[in-house]
Amino acid sequence: MLLKSFASSLKIDNKYDKIYFYLFLLLAFSLPLSRAAISLFVLLIIFVWFIEGNFREKFSKIYENKALLVLIAFVIYMDITLLWSHNVTLKVFASVDYHYLLFIPMSYTILKREWTDKILTAFIFGMLASEIVSYGIYFKLWTYKHVSSADPTPFMSHVWYSMFLSFTSILLLSRIFSNYYDKKEKLLSIPFFLTVTINLFITGGRTGQVAFLFAIIIMLFIHYKASFKMLFYIIVLIPIIYVTAYLYSNTFQKKVSQTIKSIEKIYSKKDLTTSLGIRASYIIISSEILKQNSTNIIFGVGYNDVHSEIDKILKNKIYKEYKLDEKFIRGHNTHNQYLQLLLQGGVVGCILLFIFFIYIFKATYYRQEIQDISVLFLVVFLFSSLVDTILELEFPRTLFMVMVSLFFINMVDNKKLVKEKL
Repeated sequence: MLLKSFASSLKIDNKYDKIYFYLFLLLAFSLPLSRAAISLFVLLIIFVWFIEGNFREKFSKIYENKALLVLIAFVIYMDITLLWSHNVTLKVFASVDYHYLLFIPMSYTILKREWTDKILTAFIFGMLASEIVSYGIYFKLWTYKHVSSADPTPFMSHVWYSMFLSFTSILLLSRIFSNYYDKKEKLLSIPFFLTVTINLFITGGRTGQVAFLFAIIIMLFIHYKASFKMLFYIIVLIPIIYVTAYLYSNTFQKKVSQTIKSIEKIYSKKDLTTSLGIRASYIIISSEILKQNSTNIIFGVGYNDVHSEIDKILKNKIYKEYKLDEKFIRGHNTHNQYLQLLLQGGVVGCILLFIFFIYIFKATYYRQEIQDISVLFLVVFLFSSLVDTILELEFPRTLFMVMVSLFFINMVDNKKLVKEKL
């Protein structure tokens, strides 16, 4: 199917459609591999979008989609929060990370539903390429920059890479359980699923490892509902994966041990200098910022003022009973997308973004498999957002933009629902 799918792509007649198609293929392939390539292909897509014109038709299409209007309202609102931020310049406005989300409505006007499988396949091949490099580093066949064989994540942070691996692994596992693919295609997916899952547990990203656990449970529920078979797979499949990982991956063992020690330090010594402790520090500090003023909770402190407000709390030494890593806290974001958004735009910003997510969750799709993928991706994304500001980081943010764009072109009105195979 995959080879036939790529072969059929050569039949695109419209020159702009052909350009868009190949740019999205290259973008999807580059997602786990190169920050520079990601930026290049996104900029090229935007450039061609403006060159093509037809703005009335494009804007009309966006205007008819309520979910995209909510997303645009969210981006505009986050810009408005600059009005109650300090030291705002044109450069600050231009650097608002949420502007990148406008790529989703733009993509909605140019992507074609029949490209979905091809773009997903390009992403999977990109993950295969990154895996080859990762395994080569792990087995010390080659080196890449300063990447260690103990944590072979060559192209991005291990937190982000674990998110990529988790989504790819659950995507392949869902295909194995899906009725959409024949036995031959499922058999071809099994070895890649195994290599991706092993890669997930030999790298140091706890985020993806835990997100994968929740995604498996959701995936089994999607395919088997609340049944004995679902319960059986949960009891058998999950322990096999995680026990095997613990027994054979030194990295996974160390991460489990570090997590336990971090929790012990937090509760017994009030030591918040570990990875988990730093994230707890941000929660404690942020709660103090929010309760200082009721408007902070509703509207946030403004997009540009999060760091300055955190710095004020640290200078006041309110939490003397805790041992904090103040240098790290001052130099980084909150490592939690929900917390970051709550500080920047308050409850209003959070509600707008959550309404957008609800639209994706509740949408009806042309194909059940795409509906399953949308749910599984959001499970991985929403969990990963607990430990990092995903929408402010290029690799995970672009993955979000591309996948959500694919989901939108596969949505249909319930009244016009036509189930079909692409």
